[in-house]
Amino acid sequence: MITYLEMTGPAQLRWAKAVEGLALAPVEDPAGVSLSQLQEVHDRIAAAHRWSSLAWSTRHWVDWLSDPALRHWWIRVRDEVAGWGCLRRHPGRDVELDTFGLSPEYIGHGYGGYSLSLLTHAAWSLQWPENGVELDGRTRRVWLRTSNWDHPHALANYQARGFVQRFRPAVASFQVAPPGNDAAMSEPMEERAKNAVRDVHQAATRHQDDSLHQAAVEISRMAGELGHDPGSIEDWRSCPVCGAEPGALCISVPGHDMVDNVHPERTRE
Repeated sequence: MITYLEMTGPAQLRWAKAVEGLALAPVEDPAGVSLSQLQEVHDRIAAAHRWSSLAWSTRHWVDWLSDPALRHWWIRVRDEVAGWGCLRRHPGRDVELDTFGLSPEYIGHGYGGYSLSLLTHAAWSLQWPENGVELDGRTRRVWLRTSNWDHPHALANYQARGFVQRFRPAVASFQVAPPGNDAAMSEPMEERAKNAVRDVHQAATRHQDDSLHQAAVEISRMAGELGHDPGSIEDWRSCPVCGAEPGALCISVPGHDMVDNVHPERTRE
């Protein structure tokens, strides 16, 4: 399910214990010189949570990172990049915590709470120069959404920092009652939807049409945001490393690492 949380004032932020050597650093030129590093860090964070953005093409990445409403920060532990955070400015001086995560090797060391504290503080500190004196240049609200695909401790971390639930959670799974004796409709809707998306990817492979791949990925992304299972990574496209077809797991190839039985190259161009 998806849970929406918010803060309505900077005083609501409850800081985690400071971690020596942990800090935020702005990402320079995210759609240019930092693109490949952002993709690499993203993939390390996202693999465990099956984010639909694992299937984005390079063109999709450039378009998204070029959005002027986004602000990106590296989460650094001393001189190493430990994770990534992204804030999105919305009309009405709302700021969304769009993306936040640590690479697997930095999880479990007490970095998450302080990283989230710093990123939330950055959200409250964003400037709004286009509004000037009229709106006093201050963030009005900081909000986020988390789901059962995220780290098991994610919701507790958000709540410990002072975020409170704003909307009723969206249910992540449901089943449609079969009309009459229609056997096809007795299958859970999520399974039918995943099968349909997989069929689109298979058609894209047959016709060598990447626009079909991207259309199916966008459908999966929206399903994930609504709290529904968008299907597994291996269903999204054939693998350029081992040749596995949509619907099949990758096979080991010397010199190419896999994450959860999938080559990372399979999830992006």
